[in-house]
Amino acid sequence: MDFKRLLIAICAYNRPKSLRRLLQSLENNIDIDQVDIIISVDFSGSDACSDEASVFAERHNGTTIIRHGSRLGLFRNITSTASYVRDYEAVIMLEEDVFCHPQTVEFAVSALS
Repeated sequence: MDFKRLLIAICAYNRPKSLRRLLQSLENNIDIDQVDIIISVDFSGSDACSDEASVFAERHNGTTIIRHGSRLGLFRNITSTASYVRDYEAVIMLEEDVFCHPQTVEFAVSALS
């Protein structure tokens, strides 16, 4: 399995502390720098989630941040993010109010093997 074929897609909206917790949990994954990450930040009128995503992206080169200029809502945020996943064999889709086990990426890769 080529690690670049795995994408972690995160949908976020106006919960910067929750997003920070999720991103910190992802940083604890050994293979995190070997996968691509998309963080889709829905418009909320606050830059707090975008700022959290930017801090993470500075440390992880495979991270793309999508900042929406108008409010999409959860369903449209997820479906718009899904349009970016066509080039991947597998996707882990997360919302900012969850967090990941330190072996999430390792497990996903082994499950695809």
